[in-house]
Amino acid sequence: MRAICNQNCIQQDHGVYNIVKVIIVLTVLLILLLSLNILVFKFQAEEAHFKDTGDYITHLDHYPVFCDELSLSPYEDYDTFNVKKNQFRYFLYKNRYVCSCTNLTKTVEKIVERKSRLRLSKGQVQQPYLQCGIESLRESSGYLSASFIKFASHQTFKGHGRNVKIRWDNHPENAFISKQLDFQNGELKVPEARFYFIYATVSMNISGTDSQNGQICRFYIRICAKRRGHERILLQRKAIYNTTDNNAVSTLNVGSHVFLARDETIFVRVSEASRLISKSATNVFGIIPLR
Repeated sequence: MRAICNQNCIQQDHGVYNIVKVIIVLTVLLILLLSLNILVFKFQAEEAHFKDTGDYITHLDHYPVFCDELSLSPYEDYDTFNVKKNQFRYFLYKNRYVCSCTNLTKTVEKIVERKSRLRLSKGQVQQPYLQCGIESLRESSGYLSASFIKFASHQTFKGHGRNVKIRWDNHPENAFISKQLDFQNGELKVPEARFYFIYATVSMNISGTDSQNGQICRFYIRICAKRRGHERILLQRKAIYNTTDNNAVSTLNVGSHVFLARDETIFVRVSEASRLISKSATNVFGIIPLR
């Protein structure tokens, strides 16, 4: 009898323990649910308060990222995110430029591309294997180069011809134009942003007529650049001549290394174009890429 009583007591204690355990678990779950409800209520209250401030954003249409994490070239960003359609913006935040655009896919691709290029430049990854050899990547002779030695025959310089853009003869016997360059209406377009050496020389007749002898003649030559409708002067040289009754001839030249942006066009402008000697062998214009 005593053994049976002890066994019944043990079973009762075990049942009480299970009941207490279930009560504790239910209490913890109840506390968690109550806490979650309180958090949701607070979040909704904060959201409602923030919405009344006018700073609430219902949907995200621009994706900002620090510009220095975007790419290695600002010109690539400009074209990639299509500034003309207002898909690309930038602003300052804590002394760092932030770029924002509407195309999330392009943004992620640019960030990944930049990281990959930086790791490659720092030697953190192995150079890609080229079966044809690294020599095949060497720039071909005349790469991004052009030279002209004659004005276009159809261009006439009537009157004073102030600030005239010179059109050059692009026939093979009078010019060399790399296949990577685009030449139209006297303008050369470069496809790659880098430093170039550009130069130009023109010959002019500074002889005066009977009514102009002894007069001052101002002449300038300019190499200009244009990109997206904006024109700027890259190089310029001026000269002042005193016209005489002799058959006087002079040349004016300009040349230097400059940085050109991708898709920027360059061309030559002169003043007093009516004094140019069209058939002179010293009329030249050219461009050479620098490493």
